Amino acid sequence: MKKLITVIMLLVSSVCYASSNYDITGTWKGYFNSDAGYARVTLEIEQYEDGTIVGDWTASDGYGTVGGKLKGRTLKFKLVSETCSGRYSGRGNLSKDGMQIKYTLSGSNECNGEISGGGKLYYKE
Repeated sequence: MKKLITVIMLLVSSVCYASSNYDITGTWKGYFNSDAGYARVTLEIEQYEDGTIVGDWTASDGYGTVGGKLKGRTLKFKLVSETCSGRYSGRGNLSKDGMQIKYTLSGSNECNGEISGGGKLYYKE
């Protein structure tokens, strides 16, 4: 019985480890292409053990904060724009090697109204 419990505990711990084996903490640079135009973007992200992320973003036309959660290779996030007061929701997929995020984003701000589009981010450091 003790052996069975040990085996079950090892299996559970390996499954838990596998679900959080990506850490996207660091600097990400890339682009966002939308109906409002093209922008270069940079994100500074900190990820916690439970997959929660927090950070800041800058783009050629603004800046703000980001928060969300990475589950497996799926990233769900929300951006707040400080420049042109606005809010956005997004979803991204992390590449298998953990070095790229392909994402879509939609929301609105005071300067441009409704915005939707997508882009890619590349891990820098």
